[in-house]
Amino acid sequence: MGEKLLLLRWVNSSNHSLSSTPKIRQKSPSVGDRIEVYWPNNRKYYAGTVKSVDEEKNEHHVKYDDGDEEKLALTKEVWRPHLERPQSIRFLRSLNE
Repeated sequence: MGEKLLLLRWVNSSNHSLSSTPKIRQKSPSVGDRIEVYWPNNRKYYAGTVKSVDEEKNEHHVKYDDGDEEKLALTKEVWRPHLERPQSIRFLRSLNE
């Protein structure tokens, strides 16, 4: 059931508000995991890769796909696992852009 909620958030990510987003308990990501972090000022999720984890400081070093990097406490952030889009969806979306 949790996976369906995550997929729903991914499909409708541009139409949701954080106050109405269901809280889903997730395991902390590990080094190499692909995640998306929500940036409230931009109202968008940005994809990146976890490069390191400092469990003592509760920090994750995330390198975003655009080259930016930051260390953050994911327990205080809105994030989700990165879901790769199938090629057919990428192709259809490119036709509409």
